[in-house]
Amino acid sequence: MPSKQSDASALAPLLDGSSAGELIPELVRHGLQQLSDASAAHFDSLNCRH
Repeated sequence: MPSKQSDASALAPLLDGSSAGELIPELVRHGLQQLSDASAAHFDSLNCRH
């Protein structure tokens, strides 16, 4: 899982002059991507056990 620092670095450019209306969908997309990555890693680890 990426560190909090790299997450902040990835989102920092979005904060320059962005409104909440522009930022919120990107934050949601970013969160869903992290969830998807974690889920895939978990699924892969389960497949490795068998």
